Amino acid sequence: MNLNTSIAVVLAAVALAIGVAMSGGDTYVTSEGQGGIGVPGVALYPQSVTTFTEGGGVFTHATSGTAYTLPATAIDTENYVAITPTGGNLTVTLPATSSFPGIPNAGDTREIWIENAATAATTTTIAAGTGMDLQEPDGQNVVIGQNNYARLSCVRMSSTDVTCVVDEVIPAD
Repeated sequence: MNLNTSIAVVLAAVALAIGVAMSGGDTYVTSEGQGGIGVPGVALYPQSVTTFTEGGGVFTHATSGTAYTLPATAIDTENYVAITPTGGNLTVTLPATSSFPGIPNAGDTREIWIENAATAATTTTIAAGTGMDLQEPDGQNVVIGQNNYARLSCVRMSSTDVTCVVDEVIPAD
């Protein structure tokens, strides 16, 4: 191997190492569905993920009011929100899409769990923030019963709006 070839190989290896280090080792999936480690949209090596755990914190809030607007900071890193209505039924309005965190680009998705942590028989109704479209599975609604949870599956649309599917789940045991 001559000197020029050796230098080229070393430079390519350094560039690859810098790309992986700068990406934090994240795995990206290209539009062709090939995963890789490195630069977004550039598949270097096919990956198989057998276990995936997404991080996220918990936001809790108790209110005696009948209306509460969930601040964007409540779900910027948190994936679980426990709301405790202490004054009866409550309407929780999601943040406006202009400040909705975690999904900045069209096609980005995220999931948020909201619990009605009431100790008395109350309901928590999820309301859309400005620019948001709420959807529900057929036959359901956006009302969370006492001690029940709702899974919000949200996607940033190409119009910059956010659509969230609100799916209440109830105890099975």
